[in-house]
Amino acid sequence: MVNFIQTIFLQAGRVQLFVLGLALLCLPMASPLQADTLSPIHHTLHIELDPDTHAITGLDTIHLPSS
Repeated sequence: MVNFIQTIFLQAGRVQLFVLGLALLCLPMASPLQADTLSPIHHTLHIELDPDTHAITGLDTIHLPSS
């Protein structure tokens, strides 16, 4: 039971770091675009954790406003 709880917390920590890393990667891309359009840019972040392989996958979608 202790190993299971430790695994869950370790995986949760990895997901948080993964999300933070993706957010930091998106900041340089979003700022110039947002300054040019003066409209909000919406991000959709989808993250999955494979319970068998413990692989973390993420998909970041940027929705640009129509000009």
